[in-house]
Amino acid sequence: LNSGIKKIVTISDGIPLHDMVLIRQAAKEHGALVVGGNTSGVISPKVAMMGSFPHWIERVYKKGNIGVMTRSGSLTNEVTAMIVEAGYGVSTLIGVGGDPVPGTRFAEMLPYYEADSETNAVVIIGELGGTMEEEVAEAIKNKTFTKPLVAFLGGRTAPKGQRMGHAGAIISGGKGSVEDKIKALTEVGALVAERPRMVGKLLVELKVPKSI
Repeated sequence: LNSGIKKIVTISDGIPLHDMVLIRQAAKEHGALVVGGNTSGVISPKVAMMGSFPHWIERVYKKGNIGVMTRSGSLTNEVTAMIVEAGYGVSTLIGVGGDPVPGTRFAEMLPYYEADSETNAVVIIGELGGTMEEEVAEAIKNKTFTKPLVAFLGGRTAPKGQRMGHAGAIISGGKGSVEDKIKALTEVGALVAERPRMVGKLLVELKVPKSI
């Protein structure tokens, strides 16, 4: 950041919380974008990639008009495959990461998708814990994000108070449950898929133009 780099992807997980707080503050001061940690990275198919994606990437990540934001890794591959199967492709996918304090949050990325002429709709792949999905709902409510949005949220059956894979995936104080997130998103008109396979079907239901 001090050397002037404006876009950074951090794939490492387990970065100390205090360090990430300092990194977020430094990124704001430098007008930079830090994605991660604990992320696969960022990809615009057929354009550019930063991070670590599977060797069979071209079979799943087809270029198209759907923006994707995700907190997960393996779920990202599955949901994106379902998007492609439904006749859509990806404009830009951003993995914000699964750690408790990410460099960039969902809501902070929405303005980029809102302004992107190649993105007709956005899919978020969330999970229990934290408030990122609720922040997306607030952006839709305030009309700072106006494009169609579909969500899939992992962890519907996870027991409260137990960490599930990611350090960020933990419910505390009765907040961050999948039920709360579904309620917040559906109240502002977003569609929430019960299963990964339903994501593509919901995009069709929203009449988003197919791109592949």
